[in-house]
Amino acid sequence: MAFGMLWRAILLLGMFAGTAIAEDQPAESRFAGKPAQDIRIGVFATVKKDCTPGPLPTVKLHQAPRNGVVVVKRGRVRATNFKNCLAIEVPAFIAFYKSRPDFKGEEELELEVIGANGKSRIQKVRVNVNGSPDQPDLQRPSRQQI
Repeated sequence: MAFGMLWRAILLLGMFAGTAIAEDQPAESRFAGKPAQDIRIGVFATVKKDCTPGPLPTVKLHQAPRNGVVVVKRGRVRATNFKNCLAIEVPAFIAFYKSRPDFKGEEELELEVIGANGKSRIQKVRVNVNGSPDQPDLQRPSRQQI
């Protein structure tokens, strides 16, 4: 797992790991990738205070992309030094965006993530789809409290 991907996984793991969720302020993430390729746009999991997995959140498409599709798959995520957990592996939902083959430009979409406690959070996602071979598949997002 590349550093940027791991950082993104840890950021989104914190989404339901005992942090407060401000419902009135949506989170925003930016990613980049190539046309017609899977671009990982989110990892959603729950980690309890005792470092055990919690119930998976519900992930819904709140605003669909215009030039591609979003697919959410179930998987596992590993992280080290996450809060008080030195090494954990938990189940997670992993969201991917894939553009049409002929699309280049900026895409916007929104995911709604609902925790086991019923609180929801809108995750705004912007994807820069560029055919450049040196464009990274994932940009390091800005730090923000989720």
